[in-house]
Amino acid sequence: MNEFPDRNTSLELLAGHLKSEQMLIHSLSVEAVMTGFCRALTPRISDSPEMWARTGLLHDIDYELTEKDSSRHALVGAEILRSENYPQDIVNAVLAHNGHTEPDSMMAKALIVADALSGLVYAGALMRPDRRASTMNVKSLKKKYKSKGFAAGANRQHIALCEEWLDLTLESAMEIAINSMGAVEESLGLANADNLVTNSDSCPDAAADTSR
Repeated sequence: MNEFPDRNTSLELLAGHLKSEQMLIHSLSVEAVMTGFCRALTPRISDSPEMWARTGLLHDIDYELTEKDSSRHALVGAEILRSENYPQDIVNAVLAHNGHTEPDSMMAKALIVADALSGLVYAGALMRPDRRASTMNVKSLKKKYKSKGFAAGANRQHIALCEEWLDLTLESAMEIAINSMGAVEESLGLANADNLVTNSDSCPDAAADTSR
């Protein structure tokens, strides 16, 4: 497997391109879910959790650069990642999440699912009295999933692809996402009520489909 920049280097790169707190939170959320997916699928794949984590962390690196021309979203990001010597597998996954190429790997497919599912979990956590993902359960999240008006930007069709693409039931994928985001909820601002994005619409993948 190709080597790639470490997490600290990747975080610095991300912070250099994304200034929005909401987008940074979204990036960390997708990173967490991608890590969880990789670990759950490890018997069937040879990729490292670090590879999947980096893909999730950096998938929207060009979001603010392409905000006025969404057709360029992921194309610019792919060029940034190529210039920073990220593996082509990561570049391909980033391109695929906005439809510029077909998802040709398990990692690319997982990114599309995680991108949407993380937004649903985040929005669900914000609605809880304790504002935590770690205390959420699959049953309550599934009810929100079925409510079309809740976190409308969390693409349900993309979430449902977990069964076809990852061979994970919807319930299993939700449990992985809840546990993965719950484990890092402080870094997502979910554990500290004084440091919260208090409106679920502020989560980019809850209010709008960032895959555009």
